[in-house]
Amino acid sequence: MNIVLYILKSKASSMRYIGITNNLQNRIKRHRINQSVLKRMLGEFELIYTEDYSDYKSARKREKYFKSGVGREWMNKNL
Repeated sequence: MNIVLYILKSKASSMRYIGITNNLQNRIKRHRINQSVLKRMLGEFELIYTEDYSDYKSARKREKYFKSGVGREWMNKNL
């Protein structure tokens, strides 16, 4: 199974969203629906980063890293 970690960034602010999925195209399509919580939170957004993983456990570990203080610092410097 291929799992993708992805980071979305609001076009209007510096807000980011970090998630994991096994179907990136479908997940982004669902995020773009006007009634979605993410759409209301970020407004228009863009995909700014992805990483591929072979298993859910590894992707989830990395997702938690990006949601930590150290992970946010890495994103601020590199993305």
